[in-house]
Amino acid sequence: FVPLPDLGAIIVDEEHEPSYKQAEAPRYHARDVSVMRASRSSAVVVMGSATPSVESLHNAREGKYTRLCLPKRIGPHALPVMNLVDLRKIIRRNSTRGMSEAMLSPPLVEGIEKRLAKGEQTILLLNRRGFANHVLCLKCEKSVDCRNCDITMTWHKQGRRMRCHWCGASEPLPQSCPACNAGEVAVLGLGTQRIEEHLRGTFPTARIIRVDMDSMRARNAYLDAWEKIRNHEVDIILGTQMIAKGLHLESVTLVGVISADFSLCMPDFRAAERTYSLLTQVAGRAGRGTRPGEVIVQSFMPHHYAIDMAARLAEDEFYEKELKNRRLLRFPPFARLISLLLSGGSDEKVRSQAERLGALMKRLSYTPEFKTVQVLGPTPSAVKRVDNQWRWRLIIRGTDFRRSHGLLNKALQDYRKDKGEDSIRLTVDVDPVNML
Repeated sequence: FVPLPDLGAIIVDEEHEPSYKQAEAPRYHARDVSVMRASRSSAVVVMGSATPSVESLHNAREGKYTRLCLPKRIGPHALPVMNLVDLRKIIRRNSTRGMSEAMLSPPLVEGIEKRLAKGEQTILLLNRRGFANHVLCLKCEKSVDCRNCDITMTWHKQGRRMRCHWCGASEPLPQSCPACNAGEVAVLGLGTQRIEEHLRGTFPTARIIRVDMDSMRARNAYLDAWEKIRNHEVDIILGTQMIAKGLHLESVTLVGVISADFSLCMPDFRAAERTYSLLTQVAGRAGRGTRPGEVIVQSFMPHHYAIDMAARLAEDEFYEKELKNRRLLRFPPFARLISLLLSGGSDEKVRSQAERLGALMKRLSYTPEFKTVQVLGPTPSAVKRVDNQWRWRLIIRGTDFRRSHGLLNKALQDYRKDKGEDSIRLTVDVDPVNML
């Protein structure tokens, strides 16, 4: 948006990043705005990524973009050696130490020990904050959820409190289950804090640093951490996706992925793409200097195509598979989506308004003018309640965006004439990147 009078080029680095999509109104995508502005200014857009978005790759294949490949890595070494560890086999083989070895499998422990002996650095990725991501009653088997959101609280050992990562609510761990008032509450699952504690017990002499949103809250925390890492005052760098890309550390020869499965379980059609991208990006941190790199990926779903193809560095194979799935399901880039999210303090009122708006849009979709447009929903949002606001979602899907846009405008005109419930908020998001 800088008003340069003679714009010649716009460079969009890591063009696949979902953070380029503005979360608040106006909900523009900076990559797409760059393409439009460059077109109007007769300028060039350079979009760089080791893992291009499916949409950008499709545009290149359709001739809208020109694809320039860098087939060789800078430096003396090829891409790192990839090793996939099946956690199911490890737990079956030794159930008594299953949880411990699910955190750090024997191959990963051995790999870290080798790097410590050689004075080399290791990066460990776990894209989940906190100590335990699930607080559960052992009697009634109900999870302890946030009071404001339909999401399980995360236990943070530092500060000894449960926190909601959506609304920010914080509570102490209850003595008994809030649901049945009798059961004992247990903290289950993995988070970066739990892995850090396990690492310190397993490698007591290693210098370990944790890089996540909780440890990097102070103003200069990230810069201080970077200086320690660069000056080789750290042996093991543990963190979330904050450490998965952009770091050039020639002493890092091992990358370990604690669990490659978390992002696959998200209810989003881009889950496989994001998993593949994260694994490929973090793998690129290993072996960037004069010494070869190794990547160890731990997974309970090693045969899922996103994990398997990332471990085999099979880029073309992954994109072919993903594009085939998207074409069959009529998801982007083979159709465009418009998300309509209705939210309010009453579940019943929000549902009623969502059904009314859905009925208006579906009625229009049956007419000849809009017969190619499909209306999906309404359904409860994947996270139905956030900060005491109930959420219902509708999706408009179509291959002709003018028709999709026209249907939406006509439906909204009728909807706003007799809205009735002013407390219901409607959020329209064209080409959404977050479906939660």
